[in-house]
Amino acid sequence: MRLADKKRKMVWQNHHFLLVGVVGLVFMASLIFSRSLRSRVPNPTKCHGVGRIIVEGQLQGPLASEYITMDELKGSIVLMHFWGLWCPPCLRELPLIASLRSEFRQWTDVRILNVVCGLPGTTPLSREDLRKRAEKFLSSRGIDLPVYTDRTHTMRRNVAMTLGKGMHLGTYPTTLLLDRQGVIRAVWIGYHADNKSQMKAQISRLLNPVEGNVGKLPAKVQVYDL
Repeated sequence: MRLADKKRKMVWQNHHFLLVGVVGLVFMASLIFSRSLRSRVPNPTKCHGVGRIIVEGQLQGPLASEYITMDELKGSIVLMHFWGLWCPPCLRELPLIASLRSEFRQWTDVRILNVVCGLPGTTPLSREDLRKRAEKFLSSRGIDLPVYTDRTHTMRRNVAMTLGKGMHLGTYPTTLLLDRQGVIRAVWIGYHADNKSQMKAQISRLLNPVEGNVGKLPAKVQVYDL
């Protein structure tokens, strides 16, 4: 083999080893980064607003004549999920919320309220238009979820104030878990892959309370008049 050919072969081998090394480093870095992101998923029971009560608020149900107030939700474990058709993370989470509703369907005292919201800062759609668009989207994806609306924005404003977020929800999706007394037990801000497993665990703990567990009321419940 000529000297020039040997040099070319050595250069190619060096480039090959370098490429393999770079690919390996990128893989390791992405693995470490993904694990670090997973470790930073917040504890939903430690979020600001846990232990508080939303005193007022009204949602419109799937039927035109159906209205739900906070008082009417007392006695049920409630997962209140705010989302929008314009929000990609919300659309990723919707099948998980539907799956969660299916898993707890046998418990009549567990209610999952799927509240569709219009795009903030834009002219709001009528309640009927917003509900129809949401139902059409869910049906096209085979997602079985009744649609609730917050036409007057009262519920979202009161939720935001209770969570210390000002007058408006700043992040979608936002999900709250309320116990039978209406006390906020867990809060999920934004979408994370672990949200469903966390929600399932927290609902299960409220269904099966044990001494010292989250199924008991906190020593001091903060009530905020909104």
